[in-house]
Amino acid sequence: GGSVLCSLLKSDMRGSEMFSFIVVLACGLFALYYAYDTSKRVFSAGTGTEEMQKIAGAIQEGAQAYLNRQYKTIAIVGVIVLLFAGLVYAWSVLSTPIAAEFTSWTKAQLSLTFTIVMILFCIGSLLCGLLSGKLRAKMSVRIGAVLFLLGFFLASRTQSVAMLYIGFGVLCGLSSGLCYNAVMSTMVRWFPDRPGLISGVLLMGFGGGSFIIGKLYQAWTPDWIG
Repeated sequence: GGSVLCSLLKSDMRGSEMFSFIVVLACGLFALYYAYDTSKRVFSAGTGTEEMQKIAGAIQEGAQAYLNRQYKTIAIVGVIVLLFAGLVYAWSVLSTPIAAEFTSWTKAQLSLTFTIVMILFCIGSLLCGLLSGKLRAKMSVRIGAVLFLLGFFLASRTQSVAMLYIGFGVLCGLSSGLCYNAVMSTMVRWFPDRPGLISGVLLMGFGGGSFIIGKLYQAWTPDWIG
């Protein structure tokens, strides 16, 4: 009796599995037919009257003009962000008055600051790339701005070389790497037809940070500071 019951259960299971397979196969074939029929009707549809084509062309032209303005705005914002991110390269301008103020610090100690900046710049760029799928570029720039503010604040209040390393070296270097990678990777995706041009414009802004801070320093700093 038990063996008969087992054989009946097995036959029922096989029957239900076969029925499920047939239902799934039928649904798949229907989906394929529906997709084929829909695409055929879409591609065979007319382009509309002449008036409709004019309206569609005007809409497309307006949308393209709007996108072009948006692209220019985004490019300008990207240049400004990298302009501030490039302020870490102004170390050559800032190191002279710092050395004059803290005469006990050696040249080797001061030069180590920029070495730390470059190391943390690379680490920040790497972190931004690793977190690109989880962290939006806008958030990376915001985090970089906070780190920059904190880093320059600590550097301006420094009384020890260790605080200079932490403020200007670690925080500003990390911030510069985050902002650089976030802006460059985003801009290249927004300008797929001109990646070389937008990269060159952004790098111009990144390199111009030290030039601008040098001019501002010379214009606003009293002569007795150096």
